[in-house]
Amino acid sequence: MHASSCVRPVAVVALAVTLIACRARPTPAVQSPADGSVLLWDWTPVALQFPAAWKDARFELSLDGEPVDDPLAIVRDRQWSARRGAQYLGTLDLTRLQPGPHRLEVTIRRGFARPVTTLGSTFTTAPGPHRVHVHVVDGEGRPVTARVFVLRGETPLTVTDATSWRFDHKHRERTRTALLAFGGEVEIGLASGTYTFLAARGFREDVGRAEVGVNGETEVRLEVPRVLPTPGLLAADLHLHTGLSDDAYTPMRPRAASFAASGLDVVGLADHDRPTDPDPIVGALTGQAHAPLVLGGMELDVRSRARKEWDVAHLAVGPLVATAPPPTRFARSVGHAIDLLRRTAEAHPHPATGDDVLIQLAHPRGIHFMPSERPKHMAWALFNNKGFDRTIPVGQGSNAWMAERVPRTGTTPLDVDAIEVSNRMGLAKYREVRADWFALLDQGVVRTATGNSDSHALAVELVGWPCNLVAGAVGPDGAPDPAALVRSVRAGRVVVTTGPVVSLEARAGTVAGPGDLLATGGAPVEVRVRVEAAPWVPVHEVRLVQDGAVIERIDLSAAPLVSAESPVREFTFSVSPARDAWLVAEAGWPEAREDIDVGGTYGIVAPGYVPYAFTNAVRLDVDADGTWTPPGLPRP
Repeated sequence: MHASSCVRPVAVVALAVTLIACRARPTPAVQSPADGSVLLWDWTPVALQFPAAWKDARFELSLDGEPVDDPLAIVRDRQWSARRGAQYLGTLDLTRLQPGPHRLEVTIRRGFARPVTTLGSTFTTAPGPHRVHVHVVDGEGRPVTARVFVLRGETPLTVTDATSWRFDHKHRERTRTALLAFGGEVEIGLASGTYTFLAARGFREDVGRAEVGVNGETEVRLEVPRVLPTPGLLAADLHLHTGLSDDAYTPMRPRAASFAASGLDVVGLADHDRPTDPDPIVGALTGQAHAPLVLGGMELDVRSRARKEWDVAHLAVGPLVATAPPPTRFARSVGHAIDLLRRTAEAHPHPATGDDVLIQLAHPRGIHFMPSERPKHMAWALFNNKGFDRTIPVGQGSNAWMAERVPRTGTTPLDVDAIEVSNRMGLAKYREVRADWFALLDQGVVRTATGNSDSHALAVELVGWPCNLVAGAVGPDGAPDPAALVRSVRAGRVVVTTGPVVSLEARAGTVAGPGDLLATGGAPVEVRVRVEAAPWVPVHEVRLVQDGAVIERIDLSAAPLVSAESPVREFTFSVSPARDAWLVAEAGWPEAREDIDVGGTYGIVAPGYVPYAFTNAVRLDVDADGTWTPPGLPRP
């Protein structure tokens, strides 16, 4: 009886181990292109699923018996679920294939003593009968990477084969409406008819447009000139993901193309829990006109075992070298996680920035994943998970956690360099974090407000929407200076935008801009707000905010801000605060408007987004004592 009682638990444990092992070894398969699928467009992802233990295998692909090589293909472990094992992600160009059936075969070699595994998929290409060659150039006629939209009437075509993306349970790419003209070129097959072609890059370029009748082989040329100069400002998206993140599925080649098409000057990689090597993407962008500087970094998942809190916060950090070992995701506190990130940078200095690193608190009120869905309020949302009440002083009551210090260093959860006030397309979340940021400014917790796309894919989360316009980050050679970029963002010399560009200048003897402290000595302050935008970006309203309250508002809906005759508008205000204060300028979508139905060209180029921009704060030292005294929270 005693022996049998001992055997039974062992048998149960063995069975459990066997079941777990089985669950952790998915059946090897070609997930994309799916067997039997019919593909219409220019490229398709190649996705293989296999056990994680096969990660070090060699993968050899052939199409119709000929070798296929994608130097940007990646193999990564699906960390978030052992049941999903590992995955191969690559890209298959379909534009050179004849219509009809094709056979993709994958040979997997796992070492001399291991058996060779061969997988296969048969698919059919069936593009439209008329080949269309699209060429995109900049204002000087140079080929340039851009997104290309094909419209029938006013509606853009869906340019992705949904069957190729069944392996992506996030469903971002299934309704993609933009082709990628990498290097200024893309080819597609269309049926006979009249189409409107649009080419778009960033918010600083005009949108190229052409109406074309297609009936036979057709050439289309689209021009995207820079119409919104931003001298002295770098456009930077400092929170981006690649296919190396466990919740991203886009292969690296189109991902690199999306960076080149963004119109940005700098992109900051922030894959989950491991620094990303930017070199493969840099190599893919070599020779591209207006290619952005690519900086490596990571997004650390801050989790807690003790309090059974899984998704406490996300911290986006960079630049980091790819060889830097990631800190533990189970830090004792958010403050401790911040310390670990700074120590990582110190131990593994970056060649451009040394041990200096920029840490951003990402989406502190949650994430809006899809415009058609409700935001996820608890998704890696520090302020929601910990319970930030913006009506209560920091460190008191339910906000006591905000002042908790790491014993040795004194670091608190708010000792980040920046707070991501704007994340992806979420208007409601932006307004919520905007109120949080205002409440922190009122209490003297001065942190730079940033805006980043947090993009994981080509569709839905667009690279560079929103982005940061950073002053003082250009080197003597005119190129981005990573070290100066980190310093300038930390200093608050940043404007965040999803289209318009707004600037703020306060003058009282001397001149101050975002991030500056201006001693006024009680004299009236002249405030100049300048707003401009590309012709396709609507701007409805301009606002001046003082200590969290809108004190000036100009409605531009009756007379559009931007026109061919007057692309720039300037407004001058006078303020005379009785005590130290702060000012922020805003422009774009009306503050009282809740819907996101922008329409027009903007609605096609950036579906789900609304145009807005805001500056960081100028602080006014009214008594000129050299110290800024925050106004404090409004009284109840």
